[in-house]
Amino acid sequence: PPPIAHFLKDAIKTRLELQLPYYDRWAEALSLVVDPKVVPRASEQFAHFIDDMWFYAGDKSTDINWYTRRATVAAVYGMTELFMIQDESPDFAETWAFLDRRLTDLEKMGENRLELENELNNVVISPKQLLSLQEIMLGR
Repeated sequence: PPPIAHFLKDAIKTRLELQLPYYDRWAEALSLVVDPKVVPRASEQFAHFIDDMWFYAGDKSTDINWYTRRATVAAVYGMTELFMIQDESPDFAETWAFLDRRLTDLEKMGENRLELENELNNVVISPKQLLSLQEIMLGR
């Protein structure tokens, strides 16, 4: 896997492993963070965690990618954490396999986006076609 994907996997796995001493009560702990009094602080801390992961992974984006990268990794982390709560496999092997699959899905999404951008860059519209399109749109 690319270095960033490997870094993100290690960061997510390490964070989840830090919670293992509290595993038996983790579902209960997660239910507490939806308390309206706790949501703002919990959300802020989670956002900082996700942002720190991307920062240390080397992300320097300042466009829409800054948001989409954080949102997608936050979703992967959340899904993996919920999966882990129900995982009864030895050493959480199924959780780590789940995490690998989700990160692979993200990589494929990125590849598909690049392919689409390349295809769109290859589309050439002649001035005559552009004029025809304009006439259609204006109803002439």
